[in-house]
Amino acid sequence: MFRNKVFEPTLTGFSYRIFIEGLKSAVTKAAYTFALQKYMKHLKIDNPDDLLRYQDNPKFIQNQIIDYLICLRNPICL
Repeated sequence: MFRNKVFEPTLTGFSYRIFIEGLKSAVTKAAYTFALQKYMKHLKIDNPDDLLRYQDNPKFIQNQIIDYLICLRNPICL
C-alpha cells in the first residue's frame, strides 16, 4: 500500500516532528502517519500536539485508545 510512494509529511507540530524523525523507513513513516491521522480523526482533533492535552491523566488516554480499538472492530463506529 505504501511501498512505491515518496513520503511527504501531512501533519505538523513539534510532537509529530519528534515522533516521525525517530523513524528511518519512508514506508514506516507513511504507515504511521496514516494510522495517526485516522486516530486523530476519530478523536476529532487536527493537531498532533493536542494528543498531549491529557498527558497528566494517563487513564483518560488509555480509555481513548481502548475506545478507538473497539471502534476499529465495529464498522458502524467508523
